[in-house]
Formats: sequence, structure tokens, C-alpha cells
Amino acid sequence: MSRSRLIALLLALVTLAVYLPAVRNGFIVYDDGDYMTQNEMVQAGLTPAGIKWAFTTFDSANWHPLTWLSLMSDCELFGVNAAGSHFVNALFHAVNTVLLFALWLQLTRRQTEPDTGALPPPPDAFWPAAFIAALFALHPLHVESVAWVAERKDVLSAFFGLLALLCYARYATSEGCRLSCAYWLALVFFACGLMSKPMLVTLPFVMLLLDYWPLGRWDALARTTLPHPGPLPLGEGELSSDGLRCQRPYWFIARMRILLWEKIPFFLLTVGSCIVTWFAQNTGAVRTLRQVPLIYRLENAPVAVAIYLIKMIWPARLAVIYPMPQSIPSAVFMASLATLIFITVAVWLARKKNPYLLVGWLWFLGTLVPVLGLVKVGDAAMADRYTYIPSIGIFLAVAFGAQAMARRRALPKFLLPATAVVLLAALTLVTERQLQFWRDDEALFKHAVDVTTDNADAEINYGVALENEGRRVEAREQYQRAERLANSSYMAHVDYGDLLLEMGETNGAFQEFQQAVQLAPNLPISSELHDRLGSVLAGMGQFAEATNEFYEAIRLDPMSGWPHLLLGSALAARNEFAEATNEFSKAINLGPGDPAPLVEWGKALLQQGRDAEAMQILAEAMQLNPDNYQTLTFIARVLASDEHSAIRDDATALALAEKADALSAGGQPLVKDVLGMAYAETGQFDEAQKAASDAINLATAAGMKTETIAAMQERLRLYEKHEPWRESFLLRAAK
Repeated sequence: MSRSRLIALLLALVTLAVYLPAVRNGFIVYDDGDYMTQNEMVQAGLTPAGIKWAFTTFDSANWHPLTWLSLMSDCELFGVNAAGSHFVNALFHAVNTVLLFALWLQLTRRQTEPDTGALPPPPDAFWPAAFIAALFALHPLHVESVAWVAERKDVLSAFFGLLALLCYARYATSEGCRLSCAYWLALVFFACGLMSKPMLVTLPFVMLLLDYWPLGRWDALARTTLPHPGPLPLGEGELSSDGLRCQRPYWFIARMRILLWEKIPFFLLTVGSCIVTWFAQNTGAVRTLRQVPLIYRLENAPVAVAIYLIKMIWPARLAVIYPMPQSIPSAVFMASLATLIFITVAVWLARKKNPYLLVGWLWFLGTLVPVLGLVKVGDAAMADRYTYIPSIGIFLAVAFGAQAMARRRALPKFLLPATAVVLLAALTLVTERQLQFWRDDEALFKHAVDVTTDNADAEINYGVALENEGRRVEAREQYQRAERLANSSYMAHVDYGDLLLEMGETNGAFQEFQQAVQLAPNLPISSELHDRLGSVLAGMGQFAEATNEFYEAIRLDPMSGWPHLLLGSALAARNEFAEATNEFSKAINLGPGDPAPLVEWGKALLQQGRDAEAMQILAEAMQLNPDNYQTLTFIARVLASDEHSAIRDDATALALAEKADALSAGGQPLVKDVLGMAYAETGQFDEAQKAASDAINLATAAGMKTETIAAMQERLRLYEKHEPWRESFLLRAAK
């Protein structure tokens, strides 16, 4: 095995060894729902409808069809399984590490003739290439890109981006028929990278940097004889080998024209990606100049770059969310700007002897440009994941700079590799520690709260994590803290309203949702907020007001089936069954794979006393999604407790209830309640009493409504008397 293959294998194995513990982590509430756990299109796997959707949707305020297809492939292979998706992310990261190593070996293969005066690559670039790849593999700033399922777009776009650069390097260093093939492959891979994440738009500029060094193409073109018409004053030109005099500016323009001309297809893809991304993110994700003024954006850009640089040198206090400060102190802005100017001037002055410093620094700055917030998307000031590609520039400057310094100062041979090993070991330890915070939502967002200040988004998500664990009192405190930090954040009001609703505090939930609607009047989520407000009003018996909210939600998002479903339920509650059926039909047409409209239609039929028709509709709903435990639970309840004996089916009810209990991991009180009904219907009253007791305990721990718990206790008393539960879905009253 050759030395390069051995090192490539070692890099891959070490990377996998460091990141494979991530397979024990679950999904997180932050974005993983949009990309996987709550995305039915993705969960369905690679279907014709899903593939079409991937290429036509602007979901998650992005156009990245290959990312969607990659996540669909996960579901096709592993199901909705966090371990499988984490493994794929780690595998991509390992492959990217090897590709980066191969890229720098390829870039530094061509040695320029010593008498040309061009900028040569370092005499031995093998170990710097390996060190660049190792830093990329093990740096803690990259944990976010690898350990977060939703950031598949990071590792996938880097995979295609590195392939594009590798093919470009082959094109730039090869001769003959292989040249054009490598060029077009580079273009294809670049397009694939843009369809994974548009942050790669500055990759053509990276190609120009590599043309300068280490490829040395700027100098090679400069040595081409380019005659200038007419005589030139002495000193204003260069004398070429054939005696023709050529102006320096003319040379520069000519050689750059050649290098730019070959990259026109790449720049066209960049322009196209920028246009598509603008439309995708202009659906509400892009912040207006009124929301985030231009002066703030210009101040934040150098500060963010400086902080990225600091975290690359000293990767401490890393967080999944960095809050955007209310204002940036002038001293911080001036210090950051002065630092960036100083570094830029320094690497420019050193460019002739140390061209890698200029290339590395400009790589870092140039690839960060799309995410510096000049076009502001979201509320975060910065993000670790944004350094996945830009960090390579700093790594190459460090690797080649360390090698050059060791040679110039004649340092002992053991010192440089020993220092590299110690540094990589330290980075590995920090990376392992950072990975541990990604094990679950509570650890991740508690850490973010601990290492940042006034982080309302982290507080909200920490509250969601606590709520999901049943710790509602603590979650309530987190939401209240988030509202104090950012009372203008509609999400704080939404999540707090959801919690209050589950705790039975309907009036409080109504107030929170009402504030959320007022704070987000024209955002993509506005329709969903009106849905929530309408649902609360319907629960309060104010059906006329509720229907108004649902009509507004339909106006805001006419292509969503959910408002039609909720409107149908509200109309059915007002005995307007014909209108309700019409709305259910619209919901079914807008979401043909969603069982929820069929379930609500079935409930409406039960309310009319049309039980047999209702069961047919509910059976269709179950066929659409046989593993939806909510659907199974409701059908089991009807089959176990309906007052009409012709509808009841004790064996089927018990089978469905047991399946629903297994799918919900035995942790849902309403499922346990229905399981008790099914046991009682089959005459297994001891099991029914145990299931009812479990339901009461779970409901009490979850802080559910008092009347809900009281109904469970009433059923338990019946089971103790060896009597089953009966109810009329027409009157919603127990008998």
C-alpha cells in the first residue's frame, strides 16, 4: 500500500472513530422536524412524488433538492432512524476528509521549472496536506455540521464541492483529452454542490485563488508573449524572449481574461443559484432593512469574522445558537475591523515568499461572504456550521506556514510532528466533549444557555426539551424567561401557549397565541398561528370566532390542507355538516397522503350518528398510515366503547390499542386510557384496571386537565365493578 493510501485510510478511520459515537444520539427539536421527523415527504422515502417535491419545493426557505433526496435515501434504508442518519453524516465527513487530502496532493503535484520565476508549491507538500485534512476532520467547530441531521446539507455540499475542486485541479494540471472531461465533471459536481447548499456560490473565486497558488497559472500565463502595438517608453514594459515589449497591465488583463473565461459556466451557475436562493428565502426568512438595518449588518460582518477566527484558534464556548446582540459596541467593531485589515495587509506583503498565507486568508474570507449576514436570514449572529468550508483556508495557511517556519529556523525534525500530534490530540478531546452535548435536546440547549448570554432562542428550545420530558413546571419557567428576554419573539409566545393549552389553561393559551398572531402578521408561519388561535377558540366554544381565524389561515396559505381540516371540525361542531364535509374534501385533495382529514371526517360522521359510514372512512385513514398511533387510538376507542353493539369489535379494538401503546413507547396517557377500554371490552378487567391506573398516573404527571383525569378515574371505578365503558359519539356523553 502506498504512503498516500495508507494516510488516507488512517484519516478516514480516525474520523469515523471520533464521530461514530454520534449514532447513539437522537434527533433534536431544532430543524430536525422540518428535515426529517415531521416531514412526511422525506419519511416516505424515494418516491416519484417525493422526488418531484424535492426539486420544486422551497421548504425550509431553501432550494436544495439533493439534500432532500439524501435524507429520503436515509428513510429508504433505515426508516426514520436517527442512528442511520448520524452514521451517514459521519461517513460523509470521513469521505470529505480523504477528498481534502487528495485535493492538496493533486494541487501540489505540478512542480514549476526553477528558472521561470513562478510561485512554486512547497518542496514536500505531503505532510502539510495530511495535516490540513486532519485539522478538518478533528476541529470542534465541525461538530455541528456532522452531529446534526438537519445539517446533512453541509457535509453533502462539501462532498460535491471538494469533488469539483479535485476535478478542477486535474483539469488545470493535465494535458490532452482528460482535460475537458475533468473540466465538465468539475462543473457537474459544482452544480450538485449548489443543489445541496447554496453556500458554495463563491467556489469559482476559490478556483481563481488556486490558479494563483499552488497551481501557478497566473505566472504561467504572464510568461506567454503578448505583444503590445506601438513603442513603449523605457521602464513601462517587459522585454519578452522574442524582443517584443509588453505592458504589465496589458499582461494582467490578458491573463485574467483567459482564467475568467474558462470559469464563465461556473459563474453562471453561481448567479442562477443566487437568484433561486433569493426567491426561496424571500418567503419570510430574509430580514428586511427595517428589521435589521444595513449599518448593523456592516458592523456585524467583521465582528463575526473575528469571532470565527478566535474560535478556530481557541474552540471554547461553542453553542448551537448564538444570539444576535441588540447593538455592537464601537470598540468591538473597530478592534475587529483593525485586526482583519492588519492580517490582510500582512499576508499581502508576504505573498511573494509565502503565497499560501494570502490564498488561505482569502479562501477563509471569500467563502464566509455568503453567511456574514449582509443578506440577513434568520436571527442568529453566526453559526459554527458556517466554518465547514471556510476553515480549510486557515488550515492550509497554518500547515504550510508551520512547515516553512520549521525550515527557515532549522528547528529539530521531531518538533513539528510532535507539536502536530499534541494539537490534534487536544482538538480530538474537545471534539469528543462537544459531541456529548448533542446527545439530546436538554444537554444541547442547556449548554447553549450556559455559554451565551440573553439567548432567547436557546431558552425557548431548552423549554421545549424540558416539556418533551414531562418537566412542565421547569419548561414554563424557561418560556417565561424567553419572553422577558425577547417579548417580540412570536415563537416564545407560541411554545408557551402550547404548554398552557396542554396544562388546561385555555385563557392563558389564548392570550399567548393572540400575541403571536400580532407579532407575525405576514410571515410564512402566520397561517399556522391563526390555526392555533382558532383551535383554542373552538375549544372555548367560540366557534364563530374560530371559523374566522381558519378562513384567515386559508387566505394566508391557500395551498395548505390543515386550515381546511380545522375549519371542517369547527363547522361540524356547529352542526353545519354539509359545509364541514366540503372542507374535509378540500383538505384531502391538498394532502392526499395525510390521514388526519379522514379521521376528522369520520368524527363528524359519528357526531351525526352515521357510525357505519364513519368506520369506513376511519379504515381508509388507517390504511394511509397504519403506524399513526393517534389514528389507531381513536379507532380502537370507537370499536371498544361505541354504544351500538354492531360497531363494537373487541378483538380488533384490543389489537389496535396494543399496537398504539407499543408505537408510543407506553408513555401516552390517552393511549393507556383506550387500552383500558379495550381490555374491559374483552373482559380482561384486571388488565383494564392496570391500564387505567397507568393512564391516570401519566396524565397527572403531565399536568393534564382535571376533567380529563376525572373521566379516567370514572372509568377505573367501572372496571373495578367489572363493567365496560360505553359512550355515544353523537352526544359526547358517557352512559
